[in-house]
Amino acid sequence: MISKKFNIGLLDPKVLNEENLLKAKNCFEKYKETQTPLENNELFSKENILKLEGHKWMSEVEMTLVSPSKYSSLDLLLDEIEELCYDIGNETIPILKNQRLGVVAVDLETTGLSIASKRIGGKLEPDTKIVGICLAISPYKGYYIPCLHTEIDDIKNFPYCEVIDFLNKLENKYFTIFHNAQYDREILSLHGVKTNKFYSDTLMIAYHSGLKDQFISLGLKNLSKEILKRPMIEINELMSKKTDHICFDRLCASNAYVYGCSDAVNTYGLFVSLLNFRTDLFKNIKIYGNENPYFFQKLVCDLDYKALDYSRAMMRFGLPIDKEILELNLKTSLRRLILLERKIYQILPAEISLTSAEQIGIWLGNFLYSHFKEHYKSKLDIMGEEALLEKFTIYIKEHFNIDRKVKEVKSGKKITYNASKDVFAGLLKNINNCKWLSETSKKTLDNFAFYMEVYGSLTHDIKSILLPIYRFNYNDDYNMCRGNINLRFNGAGATGRYANATDGSKNSEKKGERIIISEVKKDTIFIPGSTQLIGINAQGIPSTTFREFKAYEIVELPKEYLEEKQALDIEVENLLLDYLKEL
Repeated sequence: MISKKFNIGLLDPKVLNEENLLKAKNCFEKYKETQTPLENNELFSKENILKLEGHKWMSEVEMTLVSPSKYSSLDLLLDEIEELCYDIGNETIPILKNQRLGVVAVDLETTGLSIASKRIGGKLEPDTKIVGICLAISPYKGYYIPCLHTEIDDIKNFPYCEVIDFLNKLENKYFTIFHNAQYDREILSLHGVKTNKFYSDTLMIAYHSGLKDQFISLGLKNLSKEILKRPMIEINELMSKKTDHICFDRLCASNAYVYGCSDAVNTYGLFVSLLNFRTDLFKNIKIYGNENPYFFQKLVCDLDYKALDYSRAMMRFGLPIDKEILELNLKTSLRRLILLERKIYQILPAEISLTSAEQIGIWLGNFLYSHFKEHYKSKLDIMGEEALLEKFTIYIKEHFNIDRKVKEVKSGKKITYNASKDVFAGLLKNINNCKWLSETSKKTLDNFAFYMEVYGSLTHDIKSILLPIYRFNYNDDYNMCRGNINLRFNGAGATGRYANATDGSKNSEKKGERIIISEVKKDTIFIPGSTQLIGINAQGIPSTTFREFKAYEIVELPKEYLEEKQALDIEVENLLLDYLKEL
């Protein structure tokens, strides 16, 4: 609802009343007061981190804070890198052919995670700024270049223009390694760095090596712990006060460089381990990869590394939007949502919330068990209720994907059932084969499962796609209306496509920067982040298939239906305003 410049003019005028404006302004001012530079914290020092369990590996790593007092020019650092770095050729990376390039691992520390940008007045304005550059020329030697840190520790930043010039020279001359290159390379591109076509991504190497099936996460911290046996600490664990989000430019360079260098040296270490690169020199790094995916999945790797840069560039400035059609589609979807909720509540009790999977699951489980118990009441005395309940639990798990769980709470035991899209799919598939349900109950549950599948798809399209585009659109220099989109690499499928796999709801920095005004809880909350949208699937927007019904042309709408339509129009407008307040 608000940006750092207090730009609140994009919302519906009905939302922008004086009371809400005052709430938003006070909340934003209060937030700004908390964004002061953080004091120099000794917990960030290498000596203190070494004392943490599992962090002794840092003792073998040399970490250099590159400051203007040590390096009068970043060209001196380039000379040092050229002298000390190791080179790579087509024995490891086939696309290099007859070339040999020095290898440097790169990781960026930034003010956020947004890759959104706007072109205003002919200039590109990214949401995210580069705070520091982490480099590694081996798994044991890293550098950190500050460019936007606080200077309360008397360590000066390098001028931004000099840092960008340095990055251009680095990209032009070296083979660069990243972890999740699609983020770092996009940030580099947005800041005017011409990225080299020869690079590698340890996230994609891990994915193409089949590690997605072995590890929960292919994130740098998880892979460093599992493969390199190098645990890495989260930055908020070093803070004296617990916080969900630390904007990196609030730290001084002496607090950032050890944390930053860890990212770069471990990215290099993963590259060595997964591709068996120069392990004759890096003997402490154990070989993890059995085969080099650049050879045994050559076509896939070539396609990914060439196509992803182009797809990012194509989507950089957002989708062209016809606002009138967008608003029509949004209101049509809201109208369908209201009508669908009415259908659902013909089945579901009014006191159950559609946003509570637990409440829906409990109702569904109780509904099924009451019919199961009624059907087998003749066997109840013989089997006993406990045995009957066990039989019921097995049946609903096998046929409907429903798990029955018993939770211990203060008041005693609480029985819960899950209610996910898999449950509704299971009901639609197998409900007609269920002998212990009456035909009326089967029809009721079949309709309920169908309605809930459509409801989940419809709410996703409204809240994650249509509504944010409607809220966060802007006019570019050519007066073309566009909607920024945040494409995130999610490793989906062999070609490493982009999709809205997650909205990052567990990380406040990934949410759009906004003020939420709650009239129910009577509070106002500022969520830092960016004005970007939640990711949109670049291959199309999936949705649940709707059942088809024969339609007849109506020449004139009857009076009673016209009145109902007008009442529904008002309800749609009010619902849209409620949703806008939450953005």
